[in-house]
Amino acid sequence: MKRLLHIGCNAGSESMPKYFKEQCFYKEFRLDDNLSNNLHNLTYVPDIIFIQIQNDKIGNNNTNTFIGNQIKALRDRGAFVINWTGDLRNTTPQWMIDFSNNVSITMFSNHRDVEYCKSKGINTGFLQQGIDTNIFTHKGEAAQSADIVFLANNYGSQFPLSGYRKDAIKTLQSRFGNRFKVYGNGWGDNSGNLNSSQYEEAKVYRGCKIAISISHYNVDGYFSDRLGRALCTHSFVLSHSFEGIEKDFQVGSDLDVFNDLNELVTKCQHYLDNPVEREQIALNGQQLASKEYSYQNIVKQILALKK
Repeated sequence: MKRLLHIGCNAGSESMPKYFKEQCFYKEFRLDDNLSNNLHNLTYVPDIIFIQIQNDKIGNNNTNTFIGNQIKALRDRGAFVINWTGDLRNTTPQWMIDFSNNVSITMFSNHRDVEYCKSKGINTGFLQQGIDTNIFTHKGEAAQSADIVFLANNYGSQFPLSGYRKDAIKTLQSRFGNRFKVYGNGWGDNSGNLNSSQYEEAKVYRGCKIAISISHYNVDGYFSDRLGRALCTHSFVLSHSFEGIEKDFQVGSDLDVFNDLNELVTKCQHYLDNPVEREQIALNGQQLASKEYSYQNIVKQILALKK
């Protein structure tokens, strides 16, 4: 079995690490002020180092200055170093471009950033976000959800589709009333917050008839991990149409899409009125997502990068 060192925001969590442990010898370092010393005191060279860092700071330290030389030294001694992010920002993060000199490959969960890095001569690739299919499964308790749910946080006008998400919520509230509910931070007193419990999130998805998905961006290959979570729980997913969706899903078979708010309302009503069709699509989506986006499969892809 390969030896993997995991550095990042999911180290210490109950999700991704347990799936690494099933397939490799696993060690983790968290993003804290001890990270540089932990790397210095490492007594062996891992086969793979998998890094998840969301910004250019580790505590109060500049990421590149704090650990760059140590990561590069481990790479030069034979470790295959992957720097990956599942996040998307308005532009490709400059710190990841700068940090690419220290790693073997820089990876993203969208094709825009991959293509940009290719244009800069950086070794890069695509790696999708993973889902914990022990939590997000069709089996288990279902909450008394509204028929239509949208799980998302309100970040004001920070992202390109922030306004569109707000308009979608207003439209669904106006048309469907209490048959629709939004969950997340920033939507007002009537909004439930499931950010602290994936188990409760899964219950809501299992209890609804339609799960709406609108990410913050329309970028090739990028979708929120909540889309995958909803699919894995056997929810019928109605997503905004985004660039590249046909590469991952068969529209109308694994999920369905809307192109504007009028179509959002029309399709919600259609699938509420046609439960047999809705359930078949939900089943197809659940089978696809549970196979392709499970942490088991994502970990397998990560380990395969080291030849």
